Amino acid sequence: MDFRFLLLVSFLSVFHFNSADQPLEEEIIVERNVELLGGWTLASPEREDVQEAAEEAVEFFNSKSKAKKYFRLVNVTSASTQVTNKINYKIEVTLGKTKCHKSGGTLTEACAMAKKVHSFLFSFLFFSFFFFFFFFFFFKKKKPPFEINFILLTIFFSFYILYLIFFYYYYFFL
Repeated sequence: MDFRFLLLVSFLSVFHFNSADQPLEEEIIVERNVELLGGWTLASPEREDVQEAAEEAVEFFNSKSKAKKYFRLVNVTSASTQVTNKINYKIEVTLGKTKCHKSGGTLTEACAMAKKVHSFLFSFLFFSFFFFFFFFFFFKKKKPPFEINFILLTIFFSFYILYLIFFYYYYFFL
């Protein structure tokens, strides 16, 4: 009986060592540049969503500018996107002035381009001031006290001023 037990134990030990984990080959980790989450990433100017955003920007520019003639998108020179809870675009475009007057109606394909070409940088940064809207809807039925109105306006304008400071610093000093 001792012989059988000794044989069984030796067999189990041999079996255990044979089925043990083999040495693993380690994968070589290669360093690569990965964009930060929520950071700005370069986008191809030919991408469809970038082109659509540029077209919308030109329409918005034409509606808000005080120029007497329409502008048309010539090309998109560069683009960056930022993914947060929405997609933000920074698009640099070249606009051409058309010969069509704004008083003549809407911009059509028949409008000829003037010789002068302008380069613009459109930045679509849609900041939602969560606190402002939260308190606005929270106090919708009751009139909020003066102190809360003042605090909300202070928060709103402080965020707006910070945005302007960073915007101008980024575009004019970097």
